[in-house]
Amino acid sequence: RNYNSCNHRYEITFERDAQIVETADEVKIESVKFNFTDLRTVQSKQLPLRVDLCGIVSEFRTMTTVKSREGKELLKRDITIVDDTATSMDVTLWGEKAQTPDSSFEGQPLIGLKGILVKEWNGGRSGNILESGAIVFKPDAPEAERIQRWWSQGGASQSVTSLRGAGGTGTGRTATHCSIAEM
Repeated sequence: RNYNSCNHRYEITFERDAQIVETADEVKIESVKFNFTDLRTVQSKQLPLRVDLCGIVSEFRTMTTVKSREGKELLKRDITIVDDTATSMDVTLWGEKAQTPDSSFEGQPLIGLKGILVKEWNGGRSGNILESGAIVFKPDAPEAERIQRWWSQGGASQSVTSLRGAGGTGTGRTATHCSIAEM
């Protein structure tokens, strides 16, 4: 299990001579198997950690392009999710996942995120969806139903604790926001 990123004890390996044959059975196989962790629990876990998250997309930003240290252009989109623990966290979507149309994030949809790597950033916690991760809108899970019910029964207007850090100047000094006239 130490070398396996899936959350299961067993792994299947196919050799070159393996044969895969379609069957006529009508078996429902989940396309993505989640093991959701709520955001309040994420707040207290030792970092870095990998989790599956379920929440409401409370904010999203348009896709942008950033350059890596190697000079490669990367597609990026930031979203903020909130769950029924009244906690929110920023998650960055990369590559193809960042290209998900804006319309998919409009209207504060319920979302399941598989394989989120959570790290410390600017004194807070934020997540990145890895290449092996998955995005599922309206996941079919008891946690998803509970979160959707919470949101529609008043969670949308509840005050939320953000895991976002305070940011900073990188110099160890605290910055006070003010207008130019106040300076």
